[in-house]
Amino acid sequence: MTRLALTLPLTPYETQTSYVSRLAARNGCASAYEFCHDVGLDWRAVINGESHELARLADISGENAGRLISQAIRVVGRRRLATRYAVVSDKVLERTQVRLCPICARGAEHGEVPFSAIQVVQNVVAPVVTCPWHKLPLIILPRARFAIDNFDVTAVARKHRQMLELPQIALSTARPAAVETYMLERLVDGRATCDWLDELPAHVIARASEVIGLRANLGADTALSGHDSSVLNHARAVGFDVLQGGPDVLAHWLETTCISNEGRRRRYGKDLGPINTWLTDSRLHPDYFPLRKVFAEFVIRNYAVTAGAKILGEIVATPKLLPTRHFARAVGVSTSFIRDVISSGLAPPPPSELADLSYLSLVTAEQANAVRKINGNVIEPIEAREMLGCSEGTFASILKAGLVRPLQGSPAHLRWFSRSDVVDLLTRVRELPVVKQAHRDAVPLAAAAQASKCSIGELLGMLMRGEIRMARSRRDGPPVSSIVLARPAVSAICPSYDGRGILRSDAAKTLGVSVRTIARLLHLGRLETLEERHPMTGEAFVTVQKESLEAFRARYIAIARAGDEIGESFQAVQSAVDRLNISLLSAGRRGARFLHRRDLPRIVDDLHVREINGKRRRRKAGAPIAG
Repeated sequence: MTRLALTLPLTPYETQTSYVSRLAARNGCASAYEFCHDVGLDWRAVINGESHELARLADISGENAGRLISQAIRVVGRRRLATRYAVVSDKVLERTQVRLCPICARGAEHGEVPFSAIQVVQNVVAPVVTCPWHKLPLIILPRARFAIDNFDVTAVARKHRQMLELPQIALSTARPAAVETYMLERLVDGRATCDWLDELPAHVIARASEVIGLRANLGADTALSGHDSSVLNHARAVGFDVLQGGPDVLAHWLETTCISNEGRRRRYGKDLGPINTWLTDSRLHPDYFPLRKVFAEFVIRNYAVTAGAKILGEIVATPKLLPTRHFARAVGVSTSFIRDVISSGLAPPPPSELADLSYLSLVTAEQANAVRKINGNVIEPIEAREMLGCSEGTFASILKAGLVRPLQGSPAHLRWFSRSDVVDLLTRVRELPVVKQAHRDAVPLAAAAQASKCSIGELLGMLMRGEIRMARSRRDGPPVSSIVLARPAVSAICPSYDGRGILRSDAAKTLGVSVRTIARLLHLGRLETLEERHPMTGEAFVTVQKESLEAFRARYIAIARAGDEIGESFQAVQSAVDRLNISLLSAGRRGARFLHRRDLPRIVDDLHVREINGKRRRRKAGAPIAG
């Protein structure tokens, strides 16, 4: 691409949208979108950080493509953004809120227009509220009407120029909080500074620091939302100071700060305040669960709770017992499966001292070991159907064919099956080659079963024994539902009929009529029937005698085909029949009508005479009159 005449150098840590915005101002464009449209760039692709578009931007601006791509903020998923060193939530990187340092925004170098503001990655990180170079609070500019316009940093800065033109005396320096320093070192510089926090996602740290700070600054009665940004920034700094010390420091802070003096009447929900509201939200993401466990252990250790109760996602249990739901989720089975194992006697009963506790809520270690041992060899029908990708009826056909056998030694009413059989069948199906479903020789498995009078289980049994070849129509589709057969393979198990008679469908094709017309001719006695049995299935059915069909074809012709035989249109033949008062053979009210072949010469002569007299409009092109 042609390089721009007016270019600018890329500032360290500058985002790609800020660079394009400055180039637009340098070249006199009203907005970054117009600039991208003029030079042939996709503005949305630049915002998303797509590498091929950034390479084109580097080409026209004369910058190093690798450096521009490494400094860019990329979209890597739904509400997921990536810097050079980390992948975080869009709650941590606030790209649609322009925040600038007043001193950084004033500089106009390299021929730039005034207030050609530079947005660095540090200004995008939400917990960062202080300029890392000038130690000044970042000024938050109002959002544009449309979200995409907030990426045009220079245009937003010039629109709100008065907010950035503060007198020097009004600018007071501030020391960056520890949370700001940590976020910059982790997201921008890629340095790990705290083993405890480095295991948690960045958005979890930011939100947890904010909620803990609200509890520390405003008390237990404060709300979780509705606070000013300055209050949240101060709370985030205070909460991070507690959080960065690790689980022990956090637990000590909870015990010394949050526990009330109400004795046994105290309630952890009231003491934790906004923390409890946050952690008990049903929409809480699993990323927060490791941190929630620390608060749950604090509650269990310091409050009167009942064994078996669920506290902040953790179930209170005695040391020798395991919560059934938690154990079922860890092993990957259902709670009903655990109940069946215990009730069938395959696992030891609970001890006598725990007879008052229901084993459906707590299980012993011995019972857990028995469940793990059985789970490795057994599979339930629901899980088997999900693995094979088939319906309940298809799975019943597979069971009837003996491809999946009941687990040896298991009670019959439990319907437990051998996991190895399901795995073997699934492995064989996944080894099949992949073909296009639209291929003319591809026949779905269900259609092949219907044509061959075999069940799907019997066809899969032929596959396992190597008696028939199959394929798959989709690599990522349901394994069994995507199986197809080639037409030669279907013909091998269901050969076409070759007997003394002719099938009604073939007779209809021979005469050029419908199957219903053939049935009507058989009923009228114009064609003779023949009763036979299918050589493959032994099913009795009626065919048409070949001799009677040939005799009928020699005497009659369907009026719809008569025109093709003498080179005339159907309308011309029909008109001649009406004029000559020729009688037709009718095969019923909805059946076809047939013309006696001896009447064809009369029709030809009539049409020839009308053509000579000039009474015919037009013949079929390229078809001379016969006779």
